[in-house]
Amino acid sequence: MDLLWMQWTPTTIVLFIAVIATLTVMVIWDIRTPSIRRKGFLPIGFARGERLFLSVVIFLSTFVFWMAFLPDTNVEYALPVAAVLIVIMVRWG
Repeated sequence: MDLLWMQWTPTTIVLFIAVIATLTVMVIWDIRTPSIRRKGFLPIGFARGERLFLSVVIFLSTFVFWMAFLPDTNVEYALPVAAVLIVIMVRWG
């Protein structure tokens, strides 16, 4: 298999490994202890995997909104904002 079409920089390799590791850990965790739907401030209950998916969506959308509405500021400031939103989603969402 030829993977020369992809720009395999150290950043993309770390991201790819992190995604695969996260999915592997979530599958093993869900096999060992099945997730229970919890209802927080959101109107419906969510399982562990759904909260992970929403956390990824929150992370990406925070950066997109940051770049769209605050283009003159450093995008690195969006990371703590995204982290706080993810903690709120996972803990109380």
